[in-house]
Amino acid sequence: LASLYPELKALDLSRCRRVTNASLPALRSKLLKLQCLSLMRTQVSDLALLGPDGLGRLESLKLEFAPVANLGPIALCAMLKTLVLTGSRVADLTAVGALGQLETLDCTSTLVEDMRPVALGCFGLTALNLSSTPVRDVGSLASGALGKLKKLNLRCTLVESLEGLRGVRASLEVINLAGAARCTDVTPLGDCTALKFATLCDVPCRDASGFERCPLLQLLDVSGSLVVEVPRLAPA
Repeated sequence: LASLYPELKALDLSRCRRVTNASLPALRSKLLKLQCLSLMRTQVSDLALLGPDGLGRLESLKLEFAPVANLGPIALCAMLKTLVLTGSRVADLTAVGALGQLETLDCTSTLVEDMRPVALGCFGLTALNLSSTPVRDVGSLASGALGKLKKLNLRCTLVESLEGLRGVRASLEVINLAGAARCTDVTPLGDCTALKFATLCDVPCRDASGFERCPLLQLLDVSGSLVVEVPRLAPA
């Protein structure tokens, strides 16, 4: 495949179970223009085999449910804009902190807990998905480095406090807290003046009055929550 299509810029190998680490050197040496690569549900576990040149060209890398645990080599992906780690074995995002061009990061159903590397280095991040991860503390998001973050998914996490969101209050437009069973106080979201969509399904919060300070809010879902009074939202 790599020899037949040397001009290939995007390659989707999703669910190709015979694709293993041994397949990567061919991609590195033959597909010199490859920018988008999906290895979802393959047997690839060692990204280093793509080599510095192969990694350096990538703008999109999808590793859903691949047995990848070590992201060390990904620090070479200087052009990477989209990284999908859903269901992989990744727990350490230290290398991701070197990706200053990254715009979208999806860590759904991984073992990721410490977000400090991302908060300190991913200056261009606009969308962050931490759904179903063991993340407890979003305090690191207060870093000014994430001043462009627009979409944040904390569905089914262990997050208790949202105070750490003060660092993204001017940019955050969408937040999903559905099933975040330990989050009882959502009043800090009232400081997110750009907020348009907020999902609080099954969140044990009682006071949603803070949303009265969100003039751009278009959707507020508090189904299954403990909210006792609907906030008075500004007229459209």
